[in-house]
Amino acid sequence: MKLEPMVFDADVQASLIRAQRKLFRVFRDDPHFTGAAIGMRHRAGEYVDEPVVIAMVRKKLAEGQIPLHRMVPATIEVDGRRWGVDVVEVRPLRHPGLPAVANASYRPGPDAGAAKPNAVNDPIRKKFTDPVQGAGISNATGSLSGTLGCFVRDLDNNDGRICFLSSNSVLARVDQPAFGEAIYQPARQDGGGSNDAIGTVRRFSELGTTATVDAAIGVLNSGVTADLGVADGLMAPISATHPAIGMITASDTDPLQRHVNSFISRMDHIVDALHVELSVADDEHSCIAAPQLFSHIEKVGHASGYTSSMVTALAAIVKIDYGFKYVTLTDQIWSQAFCLPGDSGALVLAGGNGRTFVQEPEPPTSNCELLATVGHYYDLPLSDDNDLTSQARDQFLAQSPLGNMLIGAIYLNQQTVIDRLGGKEAEGVAIGYAKEYYDKYRTLVATVLANPDSGATMTQENIDDLEFMFAGMTGGAGIQPVLDQDEAQVAYTLLTGVVANTVGMNYQQIIDYMNDPGVFQTVYDQLATLPSVNIVGPVVAG
Repeated sequence: MKLEPMVFDADVQASLIRAQRKLFRVFRDDPHFTGAAIGMRHRAGEYVDEPVVIAMVRKKLAEGQIPLHRMVPATIEVDGRRWGVDVVEVRPLRHPGLPAVANASYRPGPDAGAAKPNAVNDPIRKKFTDPVQGAGISNATGSLSGTLGCFVRDLDNNDGRICFLSSNSVLARVDQPAFGEAIYQPARQDGGGSNDAIGTVRRFSELGTTATVDAAIGVLNSGVTADLGVADGLMAPISATHPAIGMITASDTDPLQRHVNSFISRMDHIVDALHVELSVADDEHSCIAAPQLFSHIEKVGHASGYTSSMVTALAAIVKIDYGFKYVTLTDQIWSQAFCLPGDSGALVLAGGNGRTFVQEPEPPTSNCELLATVGHYYDLPLSDDNDLTSQARDQFLAQSPLGNMLIGAIYLNQQTVIDRLGGKEAEGVAIGYAKEYYDKYRTLVATVLANPDSGATMTQENIDDLEFMFAGMTGGAGIQPVLDQDEAQVAYTLLTGVVANTVGMNYQQIIDYMNDPGVFQTVYDQLATLPSVNIVGPVVAG
């Protein structure tokens, strides 16, 4: 079929959305299912003229490789109508923020690049005389940098001050109490500091566990002037003929670390949720438009500069990993090859050629610096286990509040582990034991994750092995300690008082046990006693 912007018949769209929601309800807890949307069937590299419900899965497998209870149906029926289901690969999704101090040594001058504007796809890293759409920003205390979306007027606070729009994850640190915290331009990742504060956080739309938008606003400091253009003139400003469609929310990566799928919160939902209106030169006309399937879109973002792509599907419901919790986002726009980490908050406008895609960075030598560091320390091939650890996170830990808290603890404390072990190697006896237990348990973990219904149970031997591992991490017998005394005591307390209770439990029974609020509180209280450990809780899975 010829790809031109199209709008579904209202009755067809409503029925497709009901079918899509039915599919999502059935599969939302399956860790291999990443979301659902509505669009046109994609077959043999071409779109065909058939409206379908789109099922997103981590990896498409042959029919014989999938257990019957996890197999996505070929069709789904609602209201007496049967719709086809098109299965596509969308790997686990993350919000596209960038670690705010990933390269703090980079410090552009106040006018860096002014004489040589950024080219298409160049990151927007410099400080602008006046804040502008597409510039890099970050919260003074947050862990992520992103993009200044655009300027808005706050309809709930008629003080006449200009506000700026970006994502909740960048401005408000994912629902944290961030009111009044400073926002830097350039971002901390680009060397921004206290002298670069352009404003403060004013309000955010709460993400919780389910939301429609990832959005927040800040207010400019007194004396700071807004530039209603776009960074380096990389695209035209917002207007009635160049309306805003939405704002960058999330992206995935394929095994080669290429950013394939991009998801966008709708602009009409954003202005409603935050009760704001766009502050643009063309105040006489509406400068917001609803997305249309196959329409061209464009944006300018902190990480990937100017890109243009196409609306691939509509009304997407997707599960987003925010580092320490999952959020289900609804009614998202789906595009492809449109953004990179650091583009979170970038405004998406109608227009462009639909094929100026992100330029991917070279893939890292390791998918996870934490795994690489621990692997080097114990001489284990942990960098090869990135997919397995992601599977354990998504399929096991993410199924309970306790598991999500532990995900957050790993996320928040990984730099501590990297600093503690980086560039070092364990003693030979420790490496020997580490290899012995790695060989013993890697296959077991992979087998159980591949077949959770296998009937395998936790044994006393497993508990004894864990106790021996923790003892080795406290040092002694010529082995340098990895845990300090307080950390070792908490580990032992949790092992004997919490983990030991799972002896005899199978996979699902352990997940049920981890869903017990009392178990969550016990673990949280113990971890909270450690000044060396950062935790967030309680957190409930989306």
